[in-house]
Amino acid sequence: MFDWVSWTEGSDIIKNKDTDYSKLSTEILCKLITVIIRANRFNEGYLVISFEKGIILKILKGLKQNIYG
Repeated sequence: MFDWVSWTEGSDIIKNKDTDYSKLSTEILCKLITVIIRANRFNEGYLVISFEKGIILKILKGLKQNIYG
């Protein structure tokens, strides 16, 4: 089971505006999605903010790069 609350690396990645999501592994990108979805449960609006800041799009583009090259 993924302990998303204790995974501080995810928070660091999301907070860093210079993160190159295309360089992250598929596992890390999926963990980031989990962190955002779970955080939204306790902080309503976090998911919307993540969309507005482009974080979700960057994660999805990173996943696309990993899968399709």
